[in-house]
Amino acid sequence: MSCQKKSKRLTSSASFLESFFQHIPHGCLIINHQGEVEAANMMAGLWLGKEISAMAGQPLKSLLELPSPFDDLSSLWERKDGLSWDTRIGSRIFHCSLLPLPEDSARKEKLAALFMADVTQEKLREKRIASQLEQQKFLLQLASTLLVCPAEKIEEIITLSLKNLAEYAQADRASLILERGAGQLASMVAEWQAEGRPSLRHFWQNFNPTVFRYWSKIILEKREAVHLHSISSLPSEAVAEKNFLGTAGIKSLLMVPILQEKRVIGALGISSHQEIDWPEETINLLLLAADIFASAFKRRQRAQTMAALVRIGEAAATADNLESLLELIHHSISQLLPAQNFYLALYDQKKKLVSFPYFVDEKDPKPQPRALGRGITEYVLRTGKPLLATAKEIEELASKGEIEVIGTIPFVWLGVPLKIKGQAIGVLAVQSYDRNVTYTPEDEALLRLISEDVALVINRKRNEAELAEKEQFLRNIFMSIQDGLCVLDKNFNILGANPAVEKWFGLTLPLEGQKCYQAFYGRPEPCEPCPTRKALETGLPSMEVIPFFRIENRETRWLEIFAFPLIDRKSSLTSGAIEYIRDITDRKITENRLKESLREKDILLRKLHHRVKNNMQVISSLLNLQANHTSDPFAREMFRETQRRIRSMALVHEQLYQSANLSRINFASYLDHLSSHLFQSCGVSTHRVKLKKQTEEIFLEVNTAIPLGMIFNEILTNSLKHAFPWGREGEIMVNLTRVDANRCLLELADNGVGLPEDFSLEESQTLGLQIIHTLSQQIQAEIKIERSQGTSFRIFFPCPLEPGAP
Repeated sequence: MSCQKKSKRLTSSASFLESFFQHIPHGCLIINHQGEVEAANMMAGLWLGKEISAMAGQPLKSLLELPSPFDDLSSLWERKDGLSWDTRIGSRIFHCSLLPLPEDSARKEKLAALFMADVTQEKLREKRIASQLEQQKFLLQLASTLLVCPAEKIEEIITLSLKNLAEYAQADRASLILERGAGQLASMVAEWQAEGRPSLRHFWQNFNPTVFRYWSKIILEKREAVHLHSISSLPSEAVAEKNFLGTAGIKSLLMVPILQEKRVIGALGISSHQEIDWPEETINLLLLAADIFASAFKRRQRAQTMAALVRIGEAAATADNLESLLELIHHSISQLLPAQNFYLALYDQKKKLVSFPYFVDEKDPKPQPRALGRGITEYVLRTGKPLLATAKEIEELASKGEIEVIGTIPFVWLGVPLKIKGQAIGVLAVQSYDRNVTYTPEDEALLRLISEDVALVINRKRNEAELAEKEQFLRNIFMSIQDGLCVLDKNFNILGANPAVEKWFGLTLPLEGQKCYQAFYGRPEPCEPCPTRKALETGLPSMEVIPFFRIENRETRWLEIFAFPLIDRKSSLTSGAIEYIRDITDRKITENRLKESLREKDILLRKLHHRVKNNMQVISSLLNLQANHTSDPFAREMFRETQRRIRSMALVHEQLYQSANLSRINFASYLDHLSSHLFQSCGVSTHRVKLKKQTEEIFLEVNTAIPLGMIFNEILTNSLKHAFPWGREGEIMVNLTRVDANRCLLELADNGVGLPEDFSLEESQTLGLQIIHTLSQQIQAEIKIERSQGTSFRIFFPCPLEPGAP
């Protein structure tokens, strides 16, 4: 019974192993030591395409491609490590493992098991990963190379990279086309083609891409890739595309847009003379390469822009004049965008004029300077903003009255203001009359960037020209002045001198570099006095008159030297001086003669005043003798009054010849002397009638002093004789003061008995009062009389205050 159970168990176990052998997910074959198949499972039969029973006894090498060398299996059991290899059956790839089976004493022959695993997907994944890594390596190398290479080498490196792109995609042509905006000409900038394939570069030079409407719609509008695996897949409207592909012998094409800041700037494409359906990874490779090329072109554009700015800056330093500078600016801008028609306008704020120092145009002549009007150029000047306008937009602006059309209307116009500190000084403009050439907002941004440097350069050039003009103007003045001009540094070294100085001191030429005191005067040290030294020390102008001995004719000349300090604006320190030298020898001789003549006339005039005073004194003495010989008191008093009047006039002449100024006298001093004389002449004691004076120093001319002195004489005499009768005591006040710049006041007041109620100066019959009235009219004086407390005479007389007069 136990034997039956054992036999049954073995039978069940064998059945399980057979079922397992047949259903495992791998192919399995049992091989004998002769290399023949002993058994095979269903998966092996399926993969090898054989019936299981038909494979029994078949040599293994007739069923599978075996690794080389493979003679027999004897070494398999010796090594005990088996064999492994990959083999392809149809489109599938299998991994095979041949392993020796353990030897069995019940079985005499040696057996081995061959296991087969389908690794097709794994291999495809590995291949795809390897391809992606290769792509990444290629793109990384391409990007790094374009990043560090010189900008002028970018197209060369891109051309070399096109070969790798084409070979990877199994294409026989790769090309790169660039265009400057929708509707503008395009050109092939790089191309690679397989040996035997013709170049298409000539076809894509200055070509309008919109001719290919179908491709333009996909590339330019949709910004998508054109994937064409055969010409037959093109739609019926793609007539131009079919003709081009047929002429070029192209049967399949893959083209992707090159985007820069969301704008299509070109296309990258590969093609083949065979029909190829390129996989997704190839499309992705081209898209990534297009992004790298876009970045490279942007870098090149920046480099070109910077190079243009550098050239403009260099031009500013080297250009001889503004026109040469503008020509260089035009050339620099032409390398960045179409600028066949280019001009620059400048606005003169002072003259309110717009000029066109540089104007290149295929349609219109250069405009003459004009007043600020309403042209499109003035529109940019007024608004201070860039303007990008087509012909239609220009006409719309004109219809709205915003601008006036001047000259030929271009197809497109682009102008940007040139600004300095926010103020528009001009306009930089390009324009096109060709419908195939347009400008974009990117061009506007580029021109706006360039305009900042152009404005600075032009403004600097204009300032330099104005400065040069002013310097030449000042130099012409410097050289033409007949008096001497000399520029010195703070160490008295001569920096420059005009011809007049060189003529005076020609014996020591050249003057530049010499010390002024050595070159001019032959002295070992600075002169004394020296106006330049004083100007350097004080920082203020100085003047001296010094003698100069001319050796050649042994003549002494007199020089009037003005020294003006030169102040350094940065340090505010004195850095030197300008000497203005004038030969005043002739003037000094004339002055000496005039001084001598004036001295002689002064002596004569003093003698004249002295003689007049003496003559009046003689007349007064004669009147005194006559008075002493008359017994009539009334007659004697008349003689005394006449004497006093003569004395008042003589005193003026006495003060004139005693004063420094022969034309004016100190009238306050005159009043002191005349008052004392009148008190004495009238016999009035200053103890009984006190005299109080408040007088300012006022200087009067003779024509005013004599009449005013006589008026004072009459009033004071009248007051002394009549205001204090019978020994009455009292007080007389004399006041002399300036009222304003044109009038003075002489006031004489007493506290005596006063004048009668019916007193009238104009109607008085007495000689003294008539003298007062007549002389006051003569000097245009105004007399006011007050009788409230005694008598007060207030005489307002003209006396203009002259500049510099005491």
